Amino acid sequence: MEALLGRINARLKLEKAKVTVQVKGNTFYFRGTFPQKEDASAAWSQQRISTGIPAYRENLKQVENLARLVSEELRSKTFSWETWRDGKDGEIEIPTSTPRKVQTKKAPETAAQLIACFEEYRWRSREKISQSTYT
Repeated sequence: MEALLGRINARLKLEKAKVTVQVKGNTFYFRGTFPQKEDASAAWSQQRISTGIPAYRENLKQVENLARLVSEELRSKTFSWETWRDGKDGEIEIPTSTPRKVQTKKAPETAAQLIACFEEYRWRSREKISQSTYT
């Protein structure tokens, strides 16, 4: 599990993600610099937040995608504790309906649509230069 977690964190680091994924006990956690829950204008601090997702191999992809989502909100300074409501014991309660553009898109039905969605996602977070378009 540690090797798989290392690969996930390496990919997140390459994407300049604002969080890392850790396992504590039998649960996945995010570690990163988050705003204070009580006072959003206060200084941000390094925090470890439980996802509430059990630390099983089959949940790795879900946690990695959720880490990207949280990281994007932190990067764009749109992270809000109201969106990511606190569950019991400080766990993140994954929102079911959010005003995010990504959440409202219809799932791709063909391979061409899937590739187009991936390319859109890829170039949203990276500068498009000639070298990066061929790798």
